[in-house]
Amino acid sequence: MNHRFLTAMFFLFLLSLLFTGCSSSSMDNTGTMDQTLNLTGTQTLLSSPTPTLRPDQIWVTVTPRPTANVTPSSLPSDSAVTPTESAPLTLLLTKSPYDVDTCDFASISIVEDTLTEKGATIEFTYTGETSGTTGEWFNIEVNIDGEWYGMPFIYDNTGFDSIGYEIKKDTVFSHEYNWNYIYGALRPGFYRIVCEISDDSTRPYTNYYLADVFTIE
Repeated sequence: MNHRFLTAMFFLFLLSLLFTGCSSSSMDNTGTMDQTLNLTGTQTLLSSPTPTLRPDQIWVTVTPRPTANVTPSSLPSDSAVTPTESAPLTLLLTKSPYDVDTCDFASISIVEDTLTEKGATIEFTYTGETSGTTGEWFNIEVNIDGEWYGMPFIYDNTGFDSIGYEIKKDTVFSHEYNWNYIYGALRPGFYRIVCEISDDSTRPYTNYYLADVFTIE
């Protein structure tokens, strides 16, 4: 009888250790989630900068502008920023990986009087052998201390439509880019927009990155 009693007590002791361990682990996970909100795979919005920075990353604190023309009910469930958010944010920015304007037969420029904090119309010029192709993809980057850093997306899993626009030789192609739903309305600063173009005269096609700079007052 004593043997059965001791065995039961030992079993209850093991169960108490197990549940105590689970409770401690759950609290740690919850604490971490309270500190971090994912924006993209490599760019994170934090209430306090805790992760270790890579050499190509910096912290920047900004006060975001509200995202215009978006109601809370229309925001996706993975939205990290709401239209009413105005408290200072700490953004983790990563240096631009794009080598821009390396070709002499294509360029982009912002059409005069189309630039706002929410978007702009871009003109593409192609003077190559046959034609070039561009698409919906673009990237907004901010200049900090002479270095270009990619702006973080508002939503997780942001993508661009896979559409190709032909730019014929010695012609100008214009396309409107609205970044309000991708980055939000930009704060005052010095930025550039990066677009992609492929040279259709080469096989396989060669892709290049083009950029134009702008200032938001």
